[in-house]
Amino acid sequence: MSTEAKDETTKVLSYVGDLYMEKIIFLRQVVEVNEAGNNQNYHELFKDLVDK
Repeated sequence: MSTEAKDETTKVLSYVGDLYMEKIIFLRQVVEVNEAGNNQNYHELFKDLVDK
């Protein structure tokens, strides 16, 4: 493989790696928001039970 082709391959792999990391970070944020929502829901449920 020529040096130019290697450079292009490295650029593409780097770009794909960055996209993959962004996707993982995004999915983690979605999970955290979802968990926070679930915790809030449980809190509301238990609050209702405790109030009764």
